[in-house]
Amino acid sequence: MKKIILSAVLVLSSTAAFAGPNCDSYIKEVDAMVNIAREHVKNPDELKMIDDQMGQMKTMLDSIPEEQREAACAQALEQVPMMKQMINQAVEQMKAEG
Repeated sequence: MKKIILSAVLVLSSTAAFAGPNCDSYIKEVDAMVNIAREHVKNPDELKMIDDQMGQMKTMLDSIPEEQREAACAQALEQVPMMKQMINQAVEQMKAEG
């Protein structure tokens, strides 16, 4: 289940970008999901992987032309509800497993 949380966060973080209302909203959503992952993932290697992926995402974002960033964030925002649902299901299963 931890892998589902990690996968959801990584998928979401792979298409984000900075600046503009869509990107601002998207970044807030990703940050919230990363915080949820950090609350439930205790393995140091998995936590490091989350941090590494976030760093790579930011590097990638710097390379996206400004005129394309809002469109990329709009597409990424469309995926947020599905990823939140996956994360919530994974968290509930982890709680049930103890």
